[in-house]
Amino acid sequence: MDLPSPHFDEQIHGYRSGHQLLSATIRLSRLDQDVVDRLSDMAGQLRPGERFAPYLTGYPLPSGEHFVLAKTWQDEGAPRSGCVWTQSLLIPIWQWVELPDIAALLPSFQRPPFEVMGIVEHTLPSDSVVKDPRRFELVEALFLEDRQPIVMFDCAEAELIALRLESALLSSIRSNFAFCTYALAPRFIEGRPFDLLFAPSDARARFTSWSGRRIDATKTGAEKSRHRWTADLVRRIFDKDRARLEVDSALGFVPEFERIDESSLRMSLRWKELVNSAAESPTAVLGLLDILRVRGRPPLDGATGIFPVIKQAATRVALEFPIDQAWMFLTALLTKLPRGRIPSSLRRHLHQAVICLVGRSPQDSLSHVVTLESTDRDTPPLVDAWIGEGLAQSNAFNLTEIWHLPSAVSSRLVIASRHLARALVDYYESHPSELGIEALTDIAQTAPSMSKRRLLRSVAARFRSDRWRALLSALMQELGWKDVKRTLSDIWLATRFDQMALNKVFIQWCDGQLEPLRGAILEFEYTPETEHFLSSTLTLHGPDIDWLSKARELSELRKISVLTALLDNASTEEIATLAGDEVRLESVFTMLANEPELTFRAIAGLLGVKGISNGHEFTIGMKVLPLLDEFRGSVLLDALLKYAMTDLAVPTALIEDLAYAFVEAGQSVDRLMEYAFRQRGSEQFVGRNLVVLCSGDSRLRAQFVSRIEPLSLSLFRWQANYGENAYIVWADLLSTAFAKDPQSATGTAFEVLQYALRLVRYPASSLVVATFPVAYQAARARERGAWPWAMSKAKWIEGDLVRAFMDSSWPPYDLLVCAMLSENPQSIFRRISDRWQGERYLVKLEEAARELPKELQMDSLRLLSHAKRKS
Repeated sequence: MDLPSPHFDEQIHGYRSGHQLLSATIRLSRLDQDVVDRLSDMAGQLRPGERFAPYLTGYPLPSGEHFVLAKTWQDEGAPRSGCVWTQSLLIPIWQWVELPDIAALLPSFQRPPFEVMGIVEHTLPSDSVVKDPRRFELVEALFLEDRQPIVMFDCAEAELIALRLESALLSSIRSNFAFCTYALAPRFIEGRPFDLLFAPSDARARFTSWSGRRIDATKTGAEKSRHRWTADLVRRIFDKDRARLEVDSALGFVPEFERIDESSLRMSLRWKELVNSAAESPTAVLGLLDILRVRGRPPLDGATGIFPVIKQAATRVALEFPIDQAWMFLTALLTKLPRGRIPSSLRRHLHQAVICLVGRSPQDSLSHVVTLESTDRDTPPLVDAWIGEGLAQSNAFNLTEIWHLPSAVSSRLVIASRHLARALVDYYESHPSELGIEALTDIAQTAPSMSKRRLLRSVAARFRSDRWRALLSALMQELGWKDVKRTLSDIWLATRFDQMALNKVFIQWCDGQLEPLRGAILEFEYTPETEHFLSSTLTLHGPDIDWLSKARELSELRKISVLTALLDNASTEEIATLAGDEVRLESVFTMLANEPELTFRAIAGLLGVKGISNGHEFTIGMKVLPLLDEFRGSVLLDALLKYAMTDLAVPTALIEDLAYAFVEAGQSVDRLMEYAFRQRGSEQFVGRNLVVLCSGDSRLRAQFVSRIEPLSLSLFRWQANYGENAYIVWADLLSTAFAKDPQSATGTAFEVLQYALRLVRYPASSLVVATFPVAYQAARARERGAWPWAMSKAKWIEGDLVRAFMDSSWPPYDLLVCAMLSENPQSIFRRISDRWQGERYLVKLEEAARELPKELQMDSLRLLSHAKRKS
C-alpha cells in the first residue's frame, strides 16, 4: 500500500522561554490547541540525569475533527532540564480510522534540529511479532473483560505493541483510543484517562492513585489464557503480518464509529463459535439468534449469512429429532424470529419443516400446542398457521377432531390458518353439521377485528349455500366498506348471488345506507339473480325511487325490470304510500310507460290501486288492457272506466265500449251508475255519460231501462244542469220504462216530475213531458177512488206544471203536449189564463199547436180559443 501523504498538517512544540508552540501548518480551536499544547510536553517529571528514548503519543482532539499522532524527543540542549521537542501530526479523523497500518506514518516524523546525545532509537519493524508474555493479559483487559484504562510497566516492546494494537482496532474504537508509549505519570484528555499507558517500573509510585488496570512486569504463567478467545485475538493482533480485528459480516453491523465496540467483537467471536457448532448441534442456531437480538437491531437485518445454517438445522430437526423435541426447537426458533419480517426464502423452508413435522404425527403436534396452552405459553401465530395447514393437508387427521381440543386452541388454529378454515368450510359444505357451523360462528363472533377480516378473506369464496349466513354476518360485523366490497366479489364467485339469505347479510350490514351496495351490485354481470339482489335493496319509498330513476348505470330496460319486480312484490300499503306521493308516482309511471308491452302487469296493478288521474295514464292503460288476464284486466278496467266517466276528452264510443265490457265482465249496472252519475259538482260529466250510456243506440240502454228507479235517484240527488240532450235521453228512458211496466212507474214518475218542475233554469222540459201524463193520470185515478187528498194532488200537479213553464224558458209546445195528454186540458189552459200575462202565453200555445199532429191540432186550438174568451 502507498504511504500516507507527507503533507498532513503538523505542529512543532519545544522550549522557548518555556514549553510552547514553535510552528504550525494549521490553526486549531482554542480547546483543541490547549490539549495539544499540554500533551506535547513530558508526562511527569524526570529525575536529575534521567534520560529516555523518543516515544509516541496518540489521542483524539475534543472537536472530533482530528486525531493527533505525536513523537517526542528529549531536548538536552535546552537551558533547563526536562525539556522536550515534539512533532504532532494532525490527521483528519476519517483518514485515521481507515489507515490499515499506523506504522506507515512513522517516516513522516523528522528528527529534531539538534543532536540527541547518547540515546539510540530501537524502532522495531511494524510487522515484527510481539513476544512480551503479558500480551495475553493485555488483550483480555482490552477486549474480553470490563473496559478500564490500562498502564503497563517495563515493556520493551511498547511502541510495537501500540502500533500493532492501534492498527488492529475496530474503526469505532480507534477513533477514541488514546495511548502513550512512555509516561512518568497518568495522562488525561478532558478529564478522561488515556486508554493505554506504558511506564518504567521506577514510575510505579506515581500511579498509586491509578484507578485503572495495572499490568506489572512479567510473571510466571503470564501467557496463560483466562478466556477461550484470548489466544485467537493475540494471534490476530500480534502474530499476523497485518493485524486487524473484524466483526463478522453476518452480524450485519454498519461500520459507524458509535455502533461497534468491544462487545461487538465479543459477539462476533461467539457468533463464529456457534456457527461452527451448528452443524452438529442444531440448537446452536438459537444462540445465534440471541446474539442478533443483542445487537439492538431487528433480528436477521443484514444477517443473510445465517440463513443456510437455520435452514439446515430446521430440516434436520423436523426429519430426525423426536416429535416433542422437534416441536420445542421449532417453537423456540420461530419465537426468536421477527414476526412478519422473516425473509421469504427462509420462511418457505421453515414452513415446509413445520408441515413435515405435522405430517409425521398430527396428534402429537396438537398435543404440543395443548401443552403450551396449559402452561400459559402460546405458539407463535405463524406456527399456528402452519400447523393448521398441515392438519388440512393430512390424510391421517379427521377435521372434526379439531373441536375436541380446548376452545382457545381450536379458535387460534382456525383464525391463524386460512387452509384449515377453508378445509372446515369445504367439509361442512358437503357434510352439513349445525354443531360444526355453530362452532365456526362462535369463533368468528369472539375473534378480534383483524382476525375476522383475515378469516373472512380466506373462506368467503367458499360460502355456496345459505347455511353460512350466521358465519358471514359474524365475520362482517366490524368491516369497513372496502372489505365488504371484496367479500361481495367472493360471494358472487361462490353463488352468483343465487343465495338470497347471504345477500341479505350485506343489506343488513348497510343499515339503510344502501347506495354503495347498489353501485357495487351493478358492477357484476347481469343475471336474474343479480337483478333480484338489486331489487331487494329497493322499496317503493321516495328515496329509492329517486335513485332508480337517476341511476345512470342502469339501462331503461333494467330500470323497468327492477321496478316491475318491486311492484309485483309490493304490499297494498306500499302501493298506497306511493300513490300518495305524486312526484315519485309520476316518476314510476314514466319509467313503466316507456315499455308498456313489457310492464303491462305492473301498470295495471299500479293504476288499479291508485286510480287514473290524467289522460296520459288513461292512454297507457288502454294500451295494456288487452294484454292482461281476466283478473288484472277487471281491476284496470274498473280504473279506466272511473277515469273515462270524468274526462270529457275521452271519446264517447270508447266510454260505451268500456261500460259494455265492464257489465259483460260481470259487474252490476248499479256500480256502473255509481261511476257515471253519482259525482257531485260534475254535471257535465254526468250529462255526457247519460247520453252515451242510455241513448237509443246504446247496447246498455235496455239494462238502464230496467233500473230506471235507481238511475233516476242517482240523477235527481241534487239539482244540476245535465244538458238538454241528457234530459231528453232520461225522458226517453222513463217513457220506455213506463210503457213496459206502467204499474211500477207511478212512484218514479211523481218523484222525477217533482224534481223536474224545480229545474226552471235548465232545459229539462222533456222530463216533464215524459212524467207528467203518468203522474197526473195516477192522481186522477185516485181522485175517482174518492180519496180527498188525491184531488188536491192532481190540482197541485196542474198548478206546478203551469207555474214552471210560465216561469221558465221551456218551449210552450211541451206544455201543450202535457195538457193534451192529460184527461182535463181545459183545466190546465184555464190556470194559464188566470195567471198574469196568461193570454199572451195562450197565444204562444196556439202557435205551438200547429206543430201537433193533425188529429190534435183542431182540439187544442178549440180549447185554447175557449180559454182565451174566458180570460
